[in-house]
Amino acid sequence: MDCKNFNEYISLYLDEILDEEDKKEFEEHLNQCPQCKKEFEETQKVVSLVKELGEEPVPHGFRESIINRLGRLRKNQTSNLIRWIAAMAGVIIIFLSVKAIKDTRFTAGIDREVMPAEEVAEDMASISDDSVNEFASPKDEGVSAEVTSMEDDQGDKRASTMKVQSDLVEVYVQDICITPQTLKLMANSNGLDLIKSDENSVVIEIKEEKERNILYEELSKMGEIRDIGENIGGNEVKIIIKTKNE
Repeated sequence: MDCKNFNEYISLYLDEILDEEDKKEFEEHLNQCPQCKKEFEETQKVVSLVKELGEEPVPHGFRESIINRLGRLRKNQTSNLIRWIAAMAGVIIIFLSVKAIKDTRFTAGIDREVMPAEEVAEDMASISDDSVNEFASPKDEGVSAEVTSMEDDQGDKRASTMKVQSDLVEVYVQDICITPQTLKLMANSNGLDLIKSDENSVVIEIKEEKERNILYEELSKMGEIRDIGENIGGNEVKIIIKTKNE
C-alpha cells in the first residue's frame, strides 16, 4: 500500500470492514509514513467529534410537513402531465384532420386534372362516330339517335342523384379522424358557408344547386352517405357524422 490509495482505506479501517490482509497492509503503512499517520489521526478526531454530537431531535410536525409537501408536489406534477397529454392529443387530432382534408383536396385535384384527357377521348369518339355516320343509312341514323337519347336520359338521371337533396344527411365513416372540424375545413375549401356546428354535426347553407353536387362529392370521399331529410331543396343542410358500428 502507498500514499496514493491510503486515503481510500481510512474510512473502511475506522468502520472495521477491511479484511485481514488489507488491514495488515494499512497498519504497516500507517506506522511507516508520518504524513499518512497525521492525516489518519485528523480524520479519526473528526469522526469522534461527530459521534459525540449525537442526533439532533426533529422539530414537531416535521414529518407531516414533508409528507404534505410531497403530496402537493406529486399532485401538481400529475396535473401538469394530464394537461400536457391533453394538449398533445389536441394537436394530433388537428394534424390528422388537416391531413384528411388535404388528401381529399388532392384527390379532387387529380380528378380535375384528368378531365381534359377525358374530353379529348370524347372528342375522338365523336369524330369516329361522325366518320361512321357518313356511310350509315337513314334507318341506322334513326336507331343511333334513339340510342343516344336513351343514354343521355340515363346520364341525366345518374347526375340528378349525385347530389345532396334533403335538409338532413348522415355520413357513416370508418376513420375516427373525420370530425366536425374536418367538415368545417371542407366547407371552407369549397366556398360553402358554415352556419353552425356542435360536437358531431355541422349545418351548411346552400345557395346554388351546384353546391349540392359539390357537397355530395366531398362527403362521399369521407364515407357512406344517407340522405334522410324530409325537406327537399331547402337552403340549409345538416350533416351528422356517424361511425360504421352505430
